[in-house]
Amino acid sequence: MNTIENNELLGRFNGGDDFGISFIDHDTDMYYSYAEAKYHCSWDWLIPVTKKVLDKWDGTTYFSEGNLEGVIVDSLKIADIEGVYKSVVKFIKWYNLNK
Repeated sequence: MNTIENNELLGRFNGGDDFGISFIDHDTDMYYSYAEAKYHCSWDWLIPVTKKVLDKWDGTTYFSEGNLEGVIVDSLKIADIEGVYKSVVKFIKWYNLNK
């Protein structure tokens, strides 16, 4: 998946109303196209989704990198937005297949 597709995945997971190529972000009440979404490069966009992921995480899901929460927390400690983003995308893909 590319960045736009991953951002669409995060937007849908975060509860945005989906209109095909665009959505409404209820955290901000703003309308965006998925191409405009900034989950991959803005903490303001990524943190609310990260919080939702950690709320849904059951504590038993492990990926090759290790414990999901540990990977996210370690990435947050060093302000590694790419690491957090990749972990969140990976969890949402897993969650959508297993919910």
